Amino acid sequence: MSNIIWLNGEFVGTGRPLISHEDGGFMRGLSVFDTMLGANGQPANAQEHFQRLVHDCKTVLLHEPDIGLDWFISTAEELLKKTGLTGGHARIRTQITTGVTAEMMGKPESPMIIMSAVATEIPDTPAPVHAWIVKDYPRIANCIFENCKRQDYTRSYYAKHKAIENGANEAILTNTDGNIACAVTSSVFIVEGETLVTPPLTDGVLYGITRKLVIREHQALEESISIDRLFNADAVFMTNSILGIRPVQKVNDTVFENIISIDLAA
Repeated sequence: MSNIIWLNGEFVGTGRPLISHEDGGFMRGLSVFDTMLGANGQPANAQEHFQRLVHDCKTVLLHEPDIGLDWFISTAEELLKKTGLTGGHARIRTQITTGVTAEMMGKPESPMIIMSAVATEIPDTPAPVHAWIVKDYPRIANCIFENCKRQDYTRSYYAKHKAIENGANEAILTNTDGNIACAVTSSVFIVEGETLVTPPLTDGVLYGITRKLVIREHQALEESISIDRLFNADAVFMTNSILGIRPVQKVNDTVFENIISIDLAA
């Protein structure tokens, strides 16, 4: 773990308590965050990550943070230097909470902004995924909060461990319409012939950055995916900002023989 973080305007050590017990993010989960890849000292796709963070903050916390893209990039670069993470890969996390407010559910008065970075290993060849579909506690279709990267991961936490109980290493969650939504921390795509398909945002999925890039660079379609449609696909894969694109080898007891490789522009 890193021993230096950026907190509300300065780089500080982590050897002392930094978050008030009255902080709205700690007490009530009133917090949004972003996870971005750092590669050889540089944040990847920083503009897309910054835009999503600001959008989520305005949507969830009803607050527009007083930060800019130049600050976001320069702070991430400086943090990687100070933590000695200028080579290899790092996971850069930026979190915004309501901070301490005068009223229990008050809007942010002095929001807390934290950026941290830790080293992460990314295999050259991602291991194929064995996923399990979890229908318990589905994601909510047509809910804009589901598109945002919020602090509460209760549903994903449950689904992950439900999948492990069934001998899998990843979970695929459904939504309130009974369709496929997303994985625990990844977006889900299916391949039908030469066409890539992923659930639309209205199906209660996270607005993933790598998801966005795949849609843009490979003309992927955004369509609802029923469970049967997923089982009948030619291939399945998952995307997220840290691990990139991971092939899915098995979902429940269905094995996908076609393990495809999707590249993204550098």
